[in-house]
Amino acid sequence: MSAMFFRLACSFLLSLPLGACGPLTEKAAISDGPRLALQQTLDSHNFFRLASELDQYRDSLTPPQRLFFESVSNNAFNQNEAAIREADSLLNGNFPAFPDSLKAYLVAVRANSYFRIFQYARTASDDSILLHDYRGWLHGTQADDYSNQLRMCHALSGQPPQVTEIRDSASIPWQKDQLGLIEIPVVCHSKTYSGIFDSRANISSITSTYARKLGLQILPGEFNEGSGITGIRFKTWLGIADSLRIGSIVLRQVVFQVMPDSILYIGAANFSLNLIIGFPVIAGLQEIDIRKNGTLFIPLQPEPGDFHNLAINGLDPVINLRHGRDTLSFHFDLGATSTELYAVYFDQFRTSVLKQGHSRTVEFGGAGGMKRKLVFTIPAFDLALDSGRRVVLDSVDVMTEPVFPGEKFYGNVGQDFTSRFDELVLNFRYMYVRGK
Repeated sequence: MSAMFFRLACSFLLSLPLGACGPLTEKAAISDGPRLALQQTLDSHNFFRLASELDQYRDSLTPPQRLFFESVSNNAFNQNEAAIREADSLLNGNFPAFPDSLKAYLVAVRANSYFRIFQYARTASDDSILLHDYRGWLHGTQADDYSNQLRMCHALSGQPPQVTEIRDSASIPWQKDQLGLIEIPVVCHSKTYSGIFDSRANISSITSTYARKLGLQILPGEFNEGSGITGIRFKTWLGIADSLRIGSIVLRQVVFQVMPDSILYIGAANFSLNLIIGFPVIAGLQEIDIRKNGTLFIPLQPEPGDFHNLAINGLDPVINLRHGRDTLSFHFDLGATSTELYAVYFDQFRTSVLKQGHSRTVEFGGAGGMKRKLVFTIPAFDLALDSGRRVVLDSVDVMTEPVFPGEKFYGNVGQDFTSRFDELVLNFRYMYVRGK
């Protein structure tokens, strides 16, 4: 079954800033030499190349241009305080010639970094700036999306930031549920629940029934949400867990998106995704060693690494992998059972896909429904980590049209890749994935 079927497709709207403001840079592209190269790299969302080119061309940039690209790069590699400082320096400085389109992009980047460090009121302030000062640079539904996001952050603005207390290394058992998803025990008020461990859930999510079981504080107001696959719109709420425990690790003030039970119910499998542990919690653990023996190991101190093959686009982890002679960027999705390739891959490797693959129509699931799409299934697909061995996946689906507007990445890498390693280390402090 499709990886998209198993993952919550209704991404929290705070994942929008980099993707949503992508077109802003196209209207005011920097038009010469190294700056154009950086601009084109940013437009393609190749953050790994952007960091390399920024080091190469740094001395050729004017101060505001350097601040802009440094802030975007630091945001991509989870250096949020640095990204905010650089954005502040540019936005608060006297640079009248710097175009409003890029200022708008940078406000969105800063808002995203504020949210990652749980500064909800500051996120709301930047959302308000986008809507009032830079509305002309928003496109399509972005104004509505940011309005909804602003209301969410206003609801959270009085809440303390999430805190992760790691006082010693922790070993946490994991197992796969009937859908093949990783589940871990989550303790709340002395009761243990199974939580799906999903790196591409932009925010932890929970059914209304389980929100009551865990005794979440439900914040006032309801919010619009939707599935990018099916287009279905529905209402959600925000809830706060004052304290959760994962192994010996204590998490405080964890934000959940509370959803109607029906939206998180997978009818074809008669299964409910009652509790999903998402990106803000996973990144807060800093380093996660997923061991094939059924253990998640969280070290007291994350291990430094001298390479970066992990980035974050908004609230979506992105991994850089070798494929044949190419190096491509993919969404990194522990909440997917299988790898899927997007239309970006189809467009670039069309001749090979048409030669190797066979076409078929498949159903993809999002929050609240299903949609049929034409794909080509290729018999073998090779991937390799920078520091690991080559893995060949069987029967990988290739989309022929975008699932979401403005797709930039080549696909969504799931557990058919990650499970091939005895140990897989995810490090959100030094931004790498290493396999053993």
